[in-house]
Amino acid sequence: MGTVSRVHTFSAGSVLTAAQLNNEFDNLLTSSAINGGLDATNLGVTAGQVTASKALVVDSSRNLDDTTTTNMINNLTLSGTLKLIDDQALTLGTNDDITVKYDETTNDALEIAAAVEGAALAVVLKADQGDDAGDEWKLGVADGGTLTLGNDIASAGTYVTGLTITPNSTTAAWILDFEGDVDVGGDTLSFNAAATIDTSGNNNLTLSAGTADVVVTASNLAPASNDGSAIGVSGTAWSDLFLASGAVVNFDAGDVTLTHSSNTLTVAGGTLATAALTASTITASGIIKTDDTTDATSTTDGSLQTDGGLSVVKDAVIGDDLKLLSDSAVLSLGADSDATLTHDGTTGVTIAANPITVDSGAALTLDAHTGVFVFKDAGSEVLRFTEGNSGDVTVKLATDGKDLVFTDNGDATNMKILDAAAGINVPGEVQTTGIGYTDGDNAITIADGGGITVPQASTFSAAITVTDTTAPLILKYDAQEYVTHAVSSAGVYSITTTDASSDSGAITLDTVDSITLDSDTATEGIVYADSGTNLLRIHNASSDVVFKPLVDAKDIVFQQYDGNEVCRIADNRRLYLYDEGGEYISSNGTALTIASGGVAWEWPVADGSDGQVLKTDSSGNLDWVSQSSGISFDGSTANGMLTYKDSDEASVESTLTYDGSSQDMLVSSTSASKPVLTLKNTNNGATSAYLKFINDKGAAGADNDVCGTITFYGDDDNQDNIEFARIEGVVADASNGDECGALKLYVAENDGNNTVGLSLTGSTTDGEVDATIGAGSASVVTVPGHIDLAGDINVAGELQTANIGYTDGDNAITIADGGAVTFAQDAYVANGSGMVVGNTAQIATGGVTAEMQVQGTGDADSAVTFARFSADASAANMFFLKSRNGTIGSNTVVQDDDRIGQLIFCADDGSDYVGNAARIWAEIDGTPGNNDLPGALVFGTTADDANGDTERMRIDSSGRVGIGTDSPTTPLFVSLSATNNNAQKLDATSASYTNNMLLLDCATAASSSYHFAYLRSSGGDIEFRFRGDGVAYADGSWSGSGADYQEFFESADGSALEVGKSVVMDGDKVRVYNASSDSTDNIIGVVRPKADNKNSAVIGNTAWNHWTDKYLTDDWGVYLREDVTVWEWDEVRYADGDDIPEDKQIGDVKIEAGSCYERDELAKDASWTPPAGATSSTQDVRKRNPDYDEERTYAPREERDEWNLIGLLGQVQIKANEPTRPTWIKMKQISDSVDLWLVR
Repeated sequence: MGTVSRVHTFSAGSVLTAAQLNNEFDNLLTSSAINGGLDATNLGVTAGQVTASKALVVDSSRNLDDTTTTNMINNLTLSGTLKLIDDQALTLGTNDDITVKYDETTNDALEIAAAVEGAALAVVLKADQGDDAGDEWKLGVADGGTLTLGNDIASAGTYVTGLTITPNSTTAAWILDFEGDVDVGGDTLSFNAAATIDTSGNNNLTLSAGTADVVVTASNLAPASNDGSAIGVSGTAWSDLFLASGAVVNFDAGDVTLTHSSNTLTVAGGTLATAALTASTITASGIIKTDDTTDATSTTDGSLQTDGGLSVVKDAVIGDDLKLLSDSAVLSLGADSDATLTHDGTTGVTIAANPITVDSGAALTLDAHTGVFVFKDAGSEVLRFTEGNSGDVTVKLATDGKDLVFTDNGDATNMKILDAAAGINVPGEVQTTGIGYTDGDNAITIADGGGITVPQASTFSAAITVTDTTAPLILKYDAQEYVTHAVSSAGVYSITTTDASSDSGAITLDTVDSITLDSDTATEGIVYADSGTNLLRIHNASSDVVFKPLVDAKDIVFQQYDGNEVCRIADNRRLYLYDEGGEYISSNGTALTIASGGVAWEWPVADGSDGQVLKTDSSGNLDWVSQSSGISFDGSTANGMLTYKDSDEASVESTLTYDGSSQDMLVSSTSASKPVLTLKNTNNGATSAYLKFINDKGAAGADNDVCGTITFYGDDDNQDNIEFARIEGVVADASNGDECGALKLYVAENDGNNTVGLSLTGSTTDGEVDATIGAGSASVVTVPGHIDLAGDINVAGELQTANIGYTDGDNAITIADGGAVTFAQDAYVANGSGMVVGNTAQIATGGVTAEMQVQGTGDADSAVTFARFSADASAANMFFLKSRNGTIGSNTVVQDDDRIGQLIFCADDGSDYVGNAARIWAEIDGTPGNNDLPGALVFGTTADDANGDTERMRIDSSGRVGIGTDSPTTPLFVSLSATNNNAQKLDATSASYTNNMLLLDCATAASSSYHFAYLRSSGGDIEFRFRGDGVAYADGSWSGSGADYQEFFESADGSALEVGKSVVMDGDKVRVYNASSDSTDNIIGVVRPKADNKNSAVIGNTAWNHWTDKYLTDDWGVYLREDVTVWEWDEVRYADGDDIPEDKQIGDVKIEAGSCYERDELAKDASWTPPAGATSSTQDVRKRNPDYDEERTYAPREERDEWNLIGLLGQVQIKANEPTRPTWIKMKQISDSVDLWLVR
């Protein structure tokens, strides 16, 4: 076609497809170059591209130029995109000096390269077409890889290098070289690998942020080598150093550490030393504390030392001894040293003050080993206390002729000990618990108007004399006058109570011997009065005792306890029996009258003749008459007297013999509780009347002969008269010389037949009587009281008794096979005796022969059960008691480390039962006192090849558990001395276990002030710690099998996204990548499965435990804080005097120990109040979101579809052929559908 010397121009609006354009170029451009240009300003191109196969060519190689100047295109103007495909270059310069291409095959990057090997490459960036200084930047790469960046700020076109980056053989040592100042205008200066900022030689590196902060976000800020750098230099020091809560200043890899915790700075591993504090000062707004426990014995040892003085502004508390080691040392008190405690240089001390006050909350003890206490005034002795050899204390005034005076607060004299043994003068009241007096006329003499008040029970070994009749002796109780002892002017002594009509005014005379009321005047005697009125006098008249009413026309009445009258001596000289108006006996001086039932008999004056009896006539008169009929006597009736009303009643004073050969004797009555057969003996002797049964059979007696019988009949409900009981005396053995008797008590059982219920049988052995009680094996014998047995008791059935006492013999009780012993009341075994169950002899265990033993060969007969059946929460108890008193039942307080009780587990070692394999014991753990018994529970076991147990575990008085230590300092303290054992192992052996292997609960709200775990190695180095606000620390790397970092994101449409898909951001949510609208550069990660998988290394944004907005934060996510009230209380147990519920008892827990946040309790119950005795404190906690609803069930994000787990970094599985971000690297193909990529 030849040379074309024109510009091929398209008209406005022209549109060609890429294929058409390619075809046009192919036809238009032949072997000749275009001498001009291609103006495509008005050319539109539809979808497609100009391909290399249809390039703009002017020669046979189909290139746009043929490298000759004459064939080059002058200008190429495009309104669209000029695109070079992968690995194709854009060459610049006549000699192809620079090429620009996208290297997809090798580096997957834009490549700008110099064409000549060894040549440098520079890129100049110009702000405009002018030649102004500072408008241009030059980026250069020298042969060898050194990268420089310079600016022409000093002179246009002349570049000053400001940044040099020099490569090294290892990526860890790349050098970034700034020739001048560096100003980072962005937020972050980042290094993707190890980097060095070198200021070349001795030049300084200055980080300037103006008024802002220089922030270092690295895990550690470390020097290049150990002990090679300092923070700050001489003359240029830092003003302040801020460290976070819990920060540690570590010296020499943990040799000494300075650790912060809440309000505390702790030095560990060494000693905090300083020069003399006269030149420097340690100032702390909190507490300066040392945990060293070295005692101070001089001025050069101890936990805290100073070569100078010690100044303390406020109180100083010394936990142990305070020593002033210099002779003549002075302890001064007061701003002007007003009071001093001075050592005298030898062994004494002087207290100087004005005044001196000694105030003791308990006893105040002054102990002088010489037994002498001296009181001085201005150096002169005034009073001396001296202890004699006998233990008496002598109080001696130093000045003769002076009294010892005791005054009250107003200087009024309370008591004066008079000089020259003149006595004690008490102008007021004397109160004492006991006054002992051994000699003299009067123990106490009370001045006129004085009195004695005895507030408690007192003993007077001598007489009490009251000389003033107007000053009575008064007995009081609770400040109330109850009993007054007084003597009138006439010498009448009286005892008066405040209320003689009630118990509060009663007078009780109680003595272990007789009470004697003695009146020296016979005619006056003893007078009984009521409310001041004399009613009765008992007096002597010629040794006769006279009872005389002192009020006319009054009787003397005798009553029973219930108030019923027994008899009455009436004013009319009658003796009434029962009550007035009933039976009586009276006399007119010549005749005796007996009255009964309204009828009075006058006793005849004449004596009856022999054989006469008393008889009444129709008028009720008594007279002696001859016996007519009805009663006969066999034998002598001399000196006898018989009275009878008719033939059915008789009274005889002699031997009465009744011949009952043909008739029974019947005594009958229709009155209640009648008749009564009374045998009465009035002889003043030790014997009395008796009822005698004689079986004189007139022949030889035989065994089982009945000697006498008493039968008891009664009506049953059919009115049949039945024998319900019988008592028989029986001959048990009729052998001459061996006679034995038996007494049998029969009772009716079941069908009315009488059966022996109690049989007492004499034995042929002297002094032995056998007793048989009950009939049949089901019979029950109940003895409410005691049974004292000198021998054995054999019980075939059940024996129920309140007390069994036994003093001698082999066995106190032998129980037959299948038998049992039931104690309805307390059972006692004497001290020194024993009780053995299951054997006939005791055995020694642990070197001790126990008095109570259970021995057996099986589970049942070698076991003891303590059971309680009650409708309450109380349990059965087994008590161990220890007292230091050697007398049973007496009290002496125990001491620290005393063992209270122990369970000892002994076994047979082949020779005896002395050795024990294990032991559990309780001991006193502290200083005991009244209602104060600190205790510990200790467990010991015996090691193999050892003889005796060793303590293994204890629970001390504070509830701390120590394993391997006897001094636990934490709630659980495990001390392990072995080198190859696990200190602790938690083993869940169930294959279906679903709970927590380790659960740590803390009632305190989330806070950095405490830790859930604090793991230290030797030397106190902290290796791990898990803080109370969920933050964890490790002094090393966290190692795991996972290989990616993941976070939870919410999906834009609220659905669960498909695993393995690439996602992009949609606002603050994510969605699956869309090829038609999204760039692969915007892909952030890949959807990961929520199920447990080995690739997960770290998962963030989980909100796994509660609603993520439960607590309020600021814009940076820092939790806001607030003060809340915390209540805490100790355990309270029921004590004597409490209102104890039926299901509780003394010692049971009344209120369990606990704590709570006041805001939480009030939210549940607005009327809530803390338990009695609770204490409150203020705690700084996270501020609760008012929108948080604790009643609403929270589901973790991993359980909710809208929250998806996105892999953001590391090795991630991706669906095959899924779009990826250009920076990601494919690692391998896992399967046909899944590939493994390195996400970066």
